[in-house]
Amino acid sequence: MNRLIIALTITVVWTSIGLSVPEGIPIQYMDPRDRMPMSTSERMQLSTDSRPYSRTVIVEAGSDAEKVILLVEEDISTAISSALSTFQTDLESDGYDVEVWLISGGSAEDIRNDLKTEYSSGDLVGAICIGDIPTGWVDSGYGEYPVDVFLMDMNGTWNDPDSDGLYESYSSGGPEIWVGRLSPTYLTFGGAADLLNDYFARNHAYRTGALSLPDRALAYEEAFTGLTGYLHDLYSTVVTNSSPAGTNADDFKAELLNGYEWIHLISHSSPWGSSFHTGAPPAGAGTLNNFEVPPLDPHAFFYVLNCCSNGRWTEVDNLANIYIWNNSYGLVALAQTKVDYTNDFQEYYQSLAAGNCLGVAFRTWLASNMSMEDGAVLLGDPTLRPRMGTVCLTSFNGAVRGPTGSDSWLSYDITDGLHTQGRVDTYFDPSSGEIFAVCGSSDPVRANIIATHFDSDSWAQPIAVSNHEYWDWHPTVGGDGLGNVWAAWQSMQNNHEGYDIYISQWNGTSWVNETILTDGDPFEVEPAMDGGNGHTWLVWQKWQNSSTDIEGVFWTGSTWSDINTVSVEDGEERHPDVAYSGNGFGLVYHARRDGNWVICFRDAPDSGPFGAETVISSSTENSRYASITSDGSDYWVAWQDDNGAILCSHGSGSGWTTPETVSSSGGCVRSSIISSSAGDITAMWTFGTSELHYNTYAGGAWQGYYAAVSEDAVDDASLAWSGSKLWAVYGRRDTDLQWDLWACTPDPVGIAGPSSASVSDLSVYLVGRNPFRGSVVLSITSLSPAKLRIFDLSGRSVLDREVESGLFTWNGTTDYGDPIPSGVYFVIVSNSFSTESCRLIKI
Repeated sequence: MNRLIIALTITVVWTSIGLSVPEGIPIQYMDPRDRMPMSTSERMQLSTDSRPYSRTVIVEAGSDAEKVILLVEEDISTAISSALSTFQTDLESDGYDVEVWLISGGSAEDIRNDLKTEYSSGDLVGAICIGDIPTGWVDSGYGEYPVDVFLMDMNGTWNDPDSDGLYESYSSGGPEIWVGRLSPTYLTFGGAADLLNDYFARNHAYRTGALSLPDRALAYEEAFTGLTGYLHDLYSTVVTNSSPAGTNADDFKAELLNGYEWIHLISHSSPWGSSFHTGAPPAGAGTLNNFEVPPLDPHAFFYVLNCCSNGRWTEVDNLANIYIWNNSYGLVALAQTKVDYTNDFQEYYQSLAAGNCLGVAFRTWLASNMSMEDGAVLLGDPTLRPRMGTVCLTSFNGAVRGPTGSDSWLSYDITDGLHTQGRVDTYFDPSSGEIFAVCGSSDPVRANIIATHFDSDSWAQPIAVSNHEYWDWHPTVGGDGLGNVWAAWQSMQNNHEGYDIYISQWNGTSWVNETILTDGDPFEVEPAMDGGNGHTWLVWQKWQNSSTDIEGVFWTGSTWSDINTVSVEDGEERHPDVAYSGNGFGLVYHARRDGNWVICFRDAPDSGPFGAETVISSSTENSRYASITSDGSDYWVAWQDDNGAILCSHGSGSGWTTPETVSSSGGCVRSSIISSSAGDITAMWTFGTSELHYNTYAGGAWQGYYAAVSEDAVDDASLAWSGSKLWAVYGRRDTDLQWDLWACTPDPVGIAGPSSASVSDLSVYLVGRNPFRGSVVLSITSLSPAKLRIFDLSGRSVLDREVESGLFTWNGTTDYGDPIPSGVYFVIVSNSFSTESCRLIKI
């Protein structure tokens, strides 16, 4: 076979440099939620696998064709075996000779050594990392970041003079092979195996022409305009928006629904969001946050993200990964794991225009840009080619919405405006009888903290808690039960390379006495707070010396204590929550123990330190993101597992009940839990992206889960009990794509609905994933009998039914019982007064 050999060998030593346009404009790092990426040592500690390196070849290449190796995380291989077999067949149909390796333990260097051996024998052109496959890390003038180019370099020397696992220089030409990455490991929206199975089905549908989008591209230049010109080499139709006044978060979100095969975005960004600042008015131009993307369901296959650190796949809910994993269309994103330098991607687009696959174009582009783009990563399948199956449409309607309004709870809007609100925490103050709620907000610019309170009659207009120039996010609110109420949050204000914990006190009309509790090089994040009887614990997660631990301060009744170390076990401890029981405190967090994430508990007396750690979840399954409450005798803890279910256990000390599933078996994330004054327990969680579900424990048993609200899209809810009424406060996206703060409470008559309901009210929306494989469930609301019809793209009717309100399951067959082929289908539901529709994709 022919292989391009680049004879020039260079030595790269990373320093902070400033280069000329177009290859050297640093895009300013910005994150609207006050977070910094993990350092290399932190990431390496998090992913440390003590098992020795193991490579098992389960499918061996057997021809002289171009060889592609699938590097599969062994722990998930069984769960994806069927989908992986289809993927292998698809690659072989493209002419590749496919080899499959199961990988466990070891390091990126072990994998690279084996790839180098394969490369030396000839024919190896690329590899695809499937699951949590390790990669190299560098320490440069751009900080520490992961580099898949380490696995692509077959003959270079990488130097780590201080043996800390961080490469400080390397000697090499361009990469010899391409590498792509399918690593949904650190997404909270679903388990890795389920996400991979869905991806492979979507990938197959694209390859076979069953999944298509309009044959056009979007060039969206929030900053450093004029760098997307080579996109015209690939697409004859390119819609470009480079107006400083016209590029904003709302407009970009709308464009994501307009239907493009390809999107190239240039924006000030972070691993979790993209901000729009250049040319913005003083009020700002908004931010696209990671949690907004799954319910938006962008209509695009391929992305180039000129966005600082958008491609840092090692971070939880990384934005570039969400573009391709948590929607109906996403396939591939080329992004950066470091603070980015803009690039015009000339070689990338020209190679694709010549008919090469994404992997070859990626390798060719890197060969000309190694000194600046070594942090580039190709997330997705690199063997794909754009424009494999195109469709020309004059219009595209965008995502399917679920019904707005409540199902069984009454809902009330607290904000209604331009800026995004979300990620709420609540606290009931027994002294005043008020519920306090705090959340993050993009008002007025970047990210700040706002708060509201409920006085048994109404929710107050939110007011600012903090308005720092730099990022404030992840607030918590709590008190001592005797009238002292505080809000705490993480902020970048005092240290632009880290985070500190700030706290402010409520004086009855405003938040005052802002105080910084931490200071120094470590950064402290994810605070949580609760208290009673004059005492309060405020805890948080601390990054330092390659590890995360739990720290906190204690309100003694008159002052905050010095910082206490709460948990410093070997392995990571993350995302703490704390609850007061009436005579003591309970603390929960998830921790890495023996290779798995488990839920851990510690308790403390009313005035004293926390005790020993108890694992309360399964030690063999991954569990994360716990919340805790107390009924006065037992602590109750809810959390999510990797299958997308919510589990709950209750107990105290070392005695806990067997975890019980309280939700559906999938699609459930990030729970909140609360106890009423009668001792009933309610757990609530986000289901999919558009519903809040809940379950109540009463009379010695869980009563079954129900939908509390179904909206256009919802963010996580926080529960609070006012002494007489249960409330949930949450973020909600309306039809204008703006996220506002809402509160809901159970309807006293049992069924909530619009006060002006009439027989014309009608809706239809999909329950579950779209595209679907076997059967699909539709939720239909109609106050009179309705007709349901399903059509294919040609307009041919495949199903005609009479339906009532409720759930309708379609098994993917026609009226005559014949299975339908893969493709796009339209559902039309109508009654005597109205017609509604939604769009399905069968794969």
